[in-house]
Amino acid sequence: AEQVVSEAHSAIVILDSRGNIQRFNRLCEDYTGLKEHDVIGQSVFKLFMSRREAAASRRNNRVFFRSGNAYEVERWIPTRKGQRLFLFRNKFVHSGSGKNEIFLICSGTDITEERRAQERLRILANTDSITGLPNRNAMQDLIDHAINHADNNKVGVVYLDLDNFKKVNDAYGHLFGDQLLRDVSLAILSCLEHDQVLARPGGDEFLVLASNTSQSALEAMASRILTRLRLPFRIGLIEVYTSCSVGIALSPEHGSDSTAIIRHADTAMYTAKEGGRGQFCVFTPEMNQRVFEYLWLDTNLRKALENDQLVIHYQPKITWRGEVRSLEALVRWQSPERGLIPPLDFISYAEESGLIVPLGRWVILDVVRQVAKWRDKGINLRVAVNISARQLADQTIFTALKQVLQELNFEYCPIDVELTESCLIENDELALSVIQQFSQLGAQVHLDDFGTGYSS
Repeated sequence: AEQVVSEAHSAIVILDSRGNIQRFNRLCEDYTGLKEHDVIGQSVFKLFMSRREAAASRRNNRVFFRSGNAYEVERWIPTRKGQRLFLFRNKFVHSGSGKNEIFLICSGTDITEERRAQERLRILANTDSITGLPNRNAMQDLIDHAINHADNNKVGVVYLDLDNFKKVNDAYGHLFGDQLLRDVSLAILSCLEHDQVLARPGGDEFLVLASNTSQSALEAMASRILTRLRLPFRIGLIEVYTSCSVGIALSPEHGSDSTAIIRHADTAMYTAKEGGRGQFCVFTPEMNQRVFEYLWLDTNLRKALENDQLVIHYQPKITWRGEVRSLEALVRWQSPERGLIPPLDFISYAEESGLIVPLGRWVILDVVRQVAKWRDKGINLRVAVNISARQLADQTIFTALKQVLQELNFEYCPIDVELTESCLIENDELALSVIQQFSQLGAQVHLDDFGTGYSS
């Protein structure tokens, strides 16, 4: 037994019920620089613990000696290399001398590097790698902690989304975009109080946590942030603008945990964005109805495309003499659940979700097939089809249109394409390319609602 204790690969200390050292093996000597013969009989509490630690450990020891149950404890120990963290596995043994004495065998392993590695992993798991801010996981924990310790005070969450970050990122690259995110985070931090926390959950979104707050204080904070982000950011020789949309939610009225309050702040932010961007909204329960509507549209409009629930209505363009010269194609949705749905109720969603691209392609091809049926009956009409800014990037439409024209033996293109002014303003180069490609197919290109928007 003596040799086992001396040669063990763990630091072994044997204590009596008073905490006095009875054995101190060779590894203990190597770690601490102390010799066994110098520490035998001395109190482990005085040698290796602060007064506060010693008082707590004495109390615990009395309990453990009475119960006799084995236990583990982590403790920082002063060593030759400085403070090191040890995991001690402790068990009780009887002396075997016939005196019925009980001793505590403490077998310690240095776990300092293991814990440091775990801490590094914890920090990585809870920190945004680009900005160094807390990430979504960390922020959820912070919000839950703030709510659980609110003591009848309000906890606020502010959700920010940069309005044109994707365009900047696409134009100048990810390194530029990452630096912009860092600069934006510093700009937002300059608008916060010292006890408010900023996090980046991902993408171009930021979260602010404010404890012991009020709606008016959060609105004032949102106004400061919006004002600051209206100023340009200079990165190298490039100057860019990136406004944001802001949503506000408070606990307890808008949620009793991080999941609910973040979701509601997010909903309020999207409401602000729909209202014109560069502004803030405070969550109201009515906003959830918009979310439910969005989810219904997301599911059912996809089904509508798959199950041929879309129909085209044709509005004639009539001359002053009463002659029908051409038509305009207007899409409707024949929903089995809601009946006939006008485009005003689903086109904006289709734009936002990207479904406008397959929807628009379907409209053009269906119109060409219908015009072919009229042509076969001796009715020759041109049909105008609206093209949105989002559809300009769909290069597949030209191949599909050319193919269907050939299949139906058209010697000309019966389609007129109507673009809005916003298409030209948002991406004039792409719009000009689209105009040229449609013109090469024989389509006419019209500018829709000219004089009612920017050109007015």
